[in-house]
Amino acid sequence: MQIKSSNKFIDLYLFTIGFATIFLLIATHMHKFIWLTLFPVFGIVLWLVVLKHRFPKAVSAKGDTMTVKYFQAFRTKYDSFPVSACRFNLEMFTRVVKDKKEKNYQLTISINNSERWKFTTMEGFHVEDFLALLKYIGIY
Repeated sequence: MQIKSSNKFIDLYLFTIGFATIFLLIATHMHKFIWLTLFPVFGIVLWLVVLKHRFPKAVSAKGDTMTVKYFQAFRTKYDSFPVSACRFNLEMFTRVVKDKKEKNYQLTISINNSERWKFTTMEGFHVEDFLALLKYIGIY
């Protein structure tokens, strides 16, 4: 069983690195404006701060082990932990957008009383998938 999350930050992250590379290639061929090559360098350094952040993609469960698939530093990585050590907190919050109230949910997965993962419906998390995962594990 798997919960998928389509995180939009990954696309923005890759687009920015690609744009900076193209900008560097063009700016190096303009000899009078070689100083322009410093802009993408500073941009890349700022994005390196983002490298420490993890962007979750999916949560899956097999037996007594739960695995979170996430994107970090240009690679897909996995974080596995026992289901018995997990605590799930599903909270609903509302946002007002153009006079319409939107219900959004945030799932927090805590392991040994420390918050490890957050999923929100704005990033593609579906509550129905989470409830199906809990039924699959046997908690709900």
